[in-house]
Amino acid sequence: MKFRISSKDLIIFVVFSVFLLYLCAIGVMNFTTFGSEGKLWGLNPFPAFGPKFIGITLMLFVIAMIMIFSSVSSYIFEKEKGRPGLDVRDKEEKGYARWAKDKEIKTDRDVEVVTTTDEKTNAAGVPLAIDMKKNQIWVDNGEYHTLVIGSSGSGKSRCIVKPLVNLLAKKGESMIITDPKGELYTSAANRLKELGYNVIVLNFRDPSHGNAWNPLTLPYQYQKMGNKDKSTELLDDVALNILYDPNNKGEPFWEKSAADFFSGLALGLFQDAKEDEININSINVMSTVGEERLGASNYTKEYFTMKGEASSPYIFASNTINAPSDTKGGIMSTFRQKIRLFASRENLSEMLSHSDFSLLDIGKQKTAVFIVIHDEKTTYHALATIFIKQCYETLIDVAQENGGRLPIRTNFILDEFANMPPLKDVDSMVTAARSRGMRFTFIIQNFAQLNDVYGKEVAEVIRGNCGNTIYLISTELAALEEISKMCGEVKSKEKDKTASTPLVTVTDLQKLKFGEAILMRLRKSPFKTKLPMNEMVNWGYTIEEASFPTRPTRPVEIFDIKTFVKEKKKEKMMAEGNNNPMGGGFSPMNPFGGGMSPFGDMASPFGGSTPNPFDTAPKSSSPFSTNLDLDAMMRDIDRKIAELDAEEAKAKEEEKKKQEASNIAATPISAPTLESKPATDISNINIPTPDIDSVLKEIEKPLANKVVEPEPQIKPIIEPVTPTPIKEPPIIQPEPMVKQPEPVVQAQPKPVEVEPKPRINQSSFNFDLPSIDNYQLPKTEVKEPTKIEVPTPKVEEKHEEIKNNVLDSQDKPKINVDVDSVVFNNNVISDDEFFDDFFGDDDE
Repeated sequence: MKFRISSKDLIIFVVFSVFLLYLCAIGVMNFTTFGSEGKLWGLNPFPAFGPKFIGITLMLFVIAMIMIFSSVSSYIFEKEKGRPGLDVRDKEEKGYARWAKDKEIKTDRDVEVVTTTDEKTNAAGVPLAIDMKKNQIWVDNGEYHTLVIGSSGSGKSRCIVKPLVNLLAKKGESMIITDPKGELYTSAANRLKELGYNVIVLNFRDPSHGNAWNPLTLPYQYQKMGNKDKSTELLDDVALNILYDPNNKGEPFWEKSAADFFSGLALGLFQDAKEDEININSINVMSTVGEERLGASNYTKEYFTMKGEASSPYIFASNTINAPSDTKGGIMSTFRQKIRLFASRENLSEMLSHSDFSLLDIGKQKTAVFIVIHDEKTTYHALATIFIKQCYETLIDVAQENGGRLPIRTNFILDEFANMPPLKDVDSMVTAARSRGMRFTFIIQNFAQLNDVYGKEVAEVIRGNCGNTIYLISTELAALEEISKMCGEVKSKEKDKTASTPLVTVTDLQKLKFGEAILMRLRKSPFKTKLPMNEMVNWGYTIEEASFPTRPTRPVEIFDIKTFVKEKKKEKMMAEGNNNPMGGGFSPMNPFGGGMSPFGDMASPFGGSTPNPFDTAPKSSSPFSTNLDLDAMMRDIDRKIAELDAEEAKAKEEEKKKQEASNIAATPISAPTLESKPATDISNINIPTPDIDSVLKEIEKPLANKVVEPEPQIKPIIEPVTPTPIKEPPIIQPEPMVKQPEPVVQAQPKPVEVEPKPRINQSSFNFDLPSIDNYQLPKTEVKEPTKIEVPTPKVEEKHEEIKNNVLDSQDKPKINVDVDSVVFNNNVISDDEFFDDFFGDDDE
């Protein structure tokens, strides 16, 4: 059996054995002296090693060693198979974690030491360890990405970012830094300029103090270079970051449609506008001014129609310009609400109207870009995301042009990374960046924040591609537990049983001191390190605060879509006129073009020629000028359309008023209508029948003599009676008359004159003899009635005489009255009076 022990444990074991031998020696001497003399010997062990006491001393020592060794050997020695012996070397506890030693980290691959006081160095990267006395820092000079976890006030900027900026400056590497407070720029800008850096600051806190950057410049440059697909891809990124919010719980259709409309307008600008006019302000103006009427259409629709349905601008914008009015209104409302944020701020819109630097130079020369952006709100975070994405895309192309790697390594230092809108395809970015000379340093507050923004899967990809994870401090329990698990467990023994405990507990993580950090490096054990503040490090120069530059303002150029559309339409009209087969150019006097009229001057048979009857234009000795005032024509068209719209609106308003008046007016009273029955079928009519000639005379007499005041409305036609033969005489049975209610009169009509006609026929007066049997007149309401006063004789019932009376078929009249043509005056007769007059007594 072979025992293995570490050198440290061996030293402890030897010291303990010597001390145990000393205890055994003084124990023997004191025991023997007390037994023989009754007093203690003291602390002098040397007499115990004499001939008299050596044996008992060694025996006692061996017994004590055996007892102690048997109880604690498992903690000190590790048993191995092989020849008996003792192997002094460090123990390896497989399956358990331990803290890495300084030497392991400092000698790791790609870890190099630099002297902080040197002006230039050959290595730069995230600081891993530091020796303040020797002014030495061990840095990661490899291609690992770094993830820094620290809550607010944990020292992320002072212990990580600022030292990293100073180290990169000494090496001469490019850097792109998000600087929420602006303190990184003020502390490093002067030194960077002294080292030959091109320093760029995008100050979204105060846009007038910093560089100008137009997010449409890079897509436009790719468009000019012929790489239209790349241009469209970058333009999509701009549109989606500005107009689409992935965290919005509402319907994404509106924001995505607005983003497509933005891309369509921008592509139109790329083709038609000057370079200075290509900016977000022009897009905003195009979306508002373009909605003004142009004939039956508007400027925006006419603009994209000119492009053609197969063009990229039309394809992007068609979803909006061809949408129904309600849908289009929703899209435009979303578009204007989002774009207003960037177009309504005067200084910001001027900053975004042009670019005073080129992104293509970042990977080719030493460049430091500081993005000063609010950390207390996310208003302009979308712009920072767009810029970072454009920088990455540009650097990838620069690397491709230089053999797959950047001439100058570029570092993205992204503070508050999880507070910005998600970078599109960030998982692919971190994977492909390492081999092309780009490194990312992501600074977050906790893992949950990263999961919320990018989702758990993408967040795991980001974390998996970070070779360095530096923990400073956090208050999130889930993050603390995960860090503890990442550090691993150690073997412990409780009550003679082996157990596992965390290498660092959650409590320990919560109690880290300021400047202390835990480094978890790929393929290495966790490492406790100390990272002092930037002010405590001797960098070899004095830090001088820099101030933000003031940029001279320039007017924002705007693309005029109205003028452009009018000019294009004018050119098209002129071109069509010049290509007319009739010759000449366009002329309003001749829609077929100039030159000979299609009708011409006709030859006269008397000689000469006959003027064209269709040509109403004034004759002039000078040819017609083709310089047509298209603006005036358009204004006339717009004026005419406006007049038509006004007339249409006025007509609708009047119609609406009439409708409202009709709704509140009195209900019209229609003329009484009597149910008529054919005169040829009177077998079931049981009424007393007087002499028909006398009845007709009585009817015609009042009608002929009735004269009322002027203003006739309807003149009924009264035709002579034409008797119709009947097949069999009716049998008249007298029935008691039912008294009818008097009709209701609601209006005082104007009397009219009723002029009788010489004839009464069925077509003009649909009135037949009524049946008295259970007959009831309907209750009617008369509008503007006119009373017809007919003197009627009284009726005396002569049952026996009428019963046997048979009418001759030729004496039976057919009376037709056009009820609709009769207007009654206000003196309406009652039902009883009507029947009394109609069936009056023959004697009267």
